[in-house]
Amino acid sequence: ENDLEVAATKCDQEMAEKDNEIDEVSDDLEVKVEVLAKMQEKMKNYAERYNRLRDEFDQLRTTASSNDREKHRLEQQIAKAKQRNRARALSKTDPNIAAMKVK
Repeated sequence: ENDLEVAATKCDQEMAEKDNEIDEVSDDLEVKVEVLAKMQEKMKNYAERYNRLRDEFDQLRTTASSNDREKHRLEQQIAKAKQRNRARALSKTDPNIAAMKVK
C-alpha cells in the first residue's frame, strides 16, 4: 500500500510539473501570437504606406513630365517670338529684310 501511495504521489507530482510546463508553453505561445499579430499589423501599415508613396511618386513623375513638355513648348514659343522681334527690328533698318516672311 505504501508503494502505491508513493507511486501515486510521484505520479501526481509529475503530472503537476507537466501541467506547469504546458501552462508556461501556452503562455509563451500566447505572447508570441500577440507579437506576431502586431508584426502583421505593422507590415500591413508599411505596405499601405509604400503603396501610397508609390502612387504619389507616379503622380509627381507624371506632373514633372507634363511640366517638362509645357516648358519645352513655352521655350519654343519664346524662341519664335525672339526671332520675330529680331526680324521686325532688322526690317525697320534694312528694307531688303522687310520683304522676307518670318514664321
